[in-house]
Amino acid sequence: MKNNIDLIAQETDENKLLMKRLKRLEAELQQKTEINRTLQLQLEAFTATSIDAVVQVDCDGMVTGRYADEAPGNKLEQLVEERTTELKEGEKLFKQACRIAGLGYYLWDWTTNDYIFASDELARILGLGADELVSQYNTLEKDIMLVHPGDRERVEAFFLELIQKRTSYDIEYRIVRADGDERHVREQGEPVLDHQGQLVRTIGVLQDITESGDIQRSIEQSEAKLRLAAQTASLGYWHFDEVTGKYLDISDEFAHIFGFSADEFLERYLSNGKFMELIHPGDRAAVQEVYDSGSGAKIEYRILRRGGDIGHIREIGEYIKDDAGNLIESVGTVQDITELKEARLEAENASRAKSEFLANMSHEIRTPMNAIIGMSYLALKTSLNEKQKNYISKAHDSAESLLGIIDDILDLAKIEADKLELENIEFRLSETIQNEVDLLKIKADEKAVNINVEIEKDVPDNLIGDSLRLGQILINLLSNAIKFSHTDGKVFLKVTLQENRDHEVILRFIVKDNGIGISPEQQTKMFQPFSQADSSTTRKYGGTGLGLIISRNIIQMMGGDISVESEPEVGSTLTFNVRLGKQLQENPAVERSDYDIDKDVGNAIDRLRGTRVLLVDDNEINQELVTELLTSNAMLVDTAYNGREALDLLNSGEYDIVLMDCQMPVMDGYEATLEIRKQERFSRLPVIAITANAMKGDRDKVLSVGMNDHIAKPINIDKVLLTMDKWIN
Repeated sequence: MKNNIDLIAQETDENKLLMKRLKRLEAELQQKTEINRTLQLQLEAFTATSIDAVVQVDCDGMVTGRYADEAPGNKLEQLVEERTTELKEGEKLFKQACRIAGLGYYLWDWTTNDYIFASDELARILGLGADELVSQYNTLEKDIMLVHPGDRERVEAFFLELIQKRTSYDIEYRIVRADGDERHVREQGEPVLDHQGQLVRTIGVLQDITESGDIQRSIEQSEAKLRLAAQTASLGYWHFDEVTGKYLDISDEFAHIFGFSADEFLERYLSNGKFMELIHPGDRAAVQEVYDSGSGAKIEYRILRRGGDIGHIREIGEYIKDDAGNLIESVGTVQDITELKEARLEAENASRAKSEFLANMSHEIRTPMNAIIGMSYLALKTSLNEKQKNYISKAHDSAESLLGIIDDILDLAKIEADKLELENIEFRLSETIQNEVDLLKIKADEKAVNINVEIEKDVPDNLIGDSLRLGQILINLLSNAIKFSHTDGKVFLKVTLQENRDHEVILRFIVKDNGIGISPEQQTKMFQPFSQADSSTTRKYGGTGLGLIISRNIIQMMGGDISVESEPEVGSTLTFNVRLGKQLQENPAVERSDYDIDKDVGNAIDRLRGTRVLLVDDNEINQELVTELLTSNAMLVDTAYNGREALDLLNSGEYDIVLMDCQMPVMDGYEATLEIRKQERFSRLPVIAITANAMKGDRDKVLSVGMNDHIAKPINIDKVLLTMDKWIN
């Protein structure tokens, strides 16, 4: 843009020089014309009196030759010829320069209202022949007809006023050529006055500025767009001289952000170093530190607008140094982000409200689900006839399936709200895999599907990551593989080492079945929420399609991805990789019998016999359920409805462990635990949260108040027993 402006300025200077040269040439032409006329008169006078020739004779009186007498008249004729040649050469060069510059020139006689002279280049610019211009447009009224109708009135008024003012002129307007082509021209001229000061002539130039005008208009349009964009984005700029300590330039929008005009802003705050007064006191130190760094800046801070309103701005600055590295200037932009800040705050509040809603929904749904699943579990432990057992077993399985769907919906909501986070704890890969396989054993046995697991020998067993989320992925993929397998089918799970680094590994998991398979077209729908590859599978096999999309999101959070290969009626293979940390010391792999879940639960029950348990829960059904589960395994249970009752019981009796609900009236579980930990004698007493609060962060919250562990409702009795055994024994 700057180059274009410089070009226009350069052309303007060239026009002025050409005008001066044109006037100088006109003066020289008049002077030389007078000289030629004088010389011509002198030549005629000398010619009339001079001798044409001198006769040369030899000693014998014979004529030997003649020579012209170098009379004064001959010298004058030679001088005129030389001057004329010089003048023609100068005129030729001038015409060539005008043609190159696209500059036409003319001499106009106001006494006759006609052209005295018009250059060929002038006629070319107007789209006319030289003779045509002089002969057909020889009056101001006719000449004005070449002007574009939209500019004609303005131009005519301009020249009529010029006759009265008798001053130099400079005007731009449009013309329309004979062929209809529209051009932009610039006309400049100087008046020629007689000895009485009357306008008799004007000498002028006309230049076609269509291209340069287009450039200028483009520049103006670009500048207008930039100004509009800056105004729309509330973006201002500044340019500061670091040597003199003065602002070289500021935009109107910069001042407007603070509530001032540019002149007022400069005078009151910028020219006297009082700008920091407009920065919020709480942010001044941070802003000053950035300014003093001398290395550029990108900072957000609060400002005090005119009138006292607080605004938020984002400033980006750059420092300019000379070749010696000395700081000489700085430039930057300032953007008003007050609305953005407010929108961000609204979004955060909306996200917080959504999280609270999810937490409440999770709690409200899990509490009755805990009763349904728990009571049906207890009912199945009683003496039932086959019909009763069938009914209750199906109700129990349906409740667990419903709980799985609820968990998937909540997980998806947490993913969309960007609230799903991963833990980073130590775990054993073989144990995680075996636990998930054991959970799916009943479902596999019902369809006579065999699950084969292969972990290659170079895969490390002691890892760091989120074992629960990894198990969730495996449960989803293996459960689908079993569900879509034919009776007497096979499901394979293989784990290989893809990459082994100093502190982490990348593992590849392959889940393969020989079931119904899916077509390539149907595979595109596999990772869409609430979708199945084939809608008929939903009716036949059930499911929401949430498991796969949740699994894919968790896999991506673990630094990996998932892919599928499948062929109808042949089977499907799902492959995913995840990035996990390595524990510093690798423990030797253990056999399955060492961590068989049934054996572990049995051992835990043996060790927990006679354990004194304080159960704190305000829900009578949950109290009844947990009490029955524990007393049926030879434990002693006392109950409390809130934290205050729990503290009274602890002060009057002795207990080995406390199972604490979190949300209760009078005193909740968090406050009760804080009170428990204040007493030295309870510092080592295990307090386990058994709560419907199952959102991410609930575990961290219970640990932060001094609880030892977290079990989410609906409770899994095996997990409850193993967790109690872990902290008591």
